[in-house]
Amino acid sequence: MNLRESFDVFVPTIVLADGEFGKTGGKTANGVVMHSEVFDTRAIVDCETAGQSPTDILGKADAPDVPVVEFVEDALDIAPEAEVLVIGVAPAGGELPDAWVEEIENAIRRGCDVVSGLHVFLGEDEY
Repeated sequence: MNLRESFDVFVPTIVLADGEFGKTGGKTANGVVMHSEVFDTRAIVDCETAGQSPTDILGKADAPDVPVVEFVEDALDIAPEAEVLVIGVAPAGGELPDAWVEEIENAIRRGCDVVSGLHVFLGEDEY
């Protein structure tokens, strides 16, 4: 999938980085927040760093000043214009953790597309 062809640049986005924002395991989330040419991050979901600033978490003075929250629902309340949820973490085994299912479903119910680099296609999972 060519993301530039699929979305209008810069599409309002929420990044799911649960437990990994600012860490190596969240490299996709970190990169999307700092360098995306497609996604405009409006909120970050990470239960471990909620309430902190991306500048402090990433150690980058030029990090965008967006909220880090605990749940996708919180992010959607802050950024109701969000059109995309990017899964910015690659969990062990490349499979979707059960704890994320409700979070992703909340985003879909609120009209978000889901962008995922997981090894398993979300549409093929029977949740």
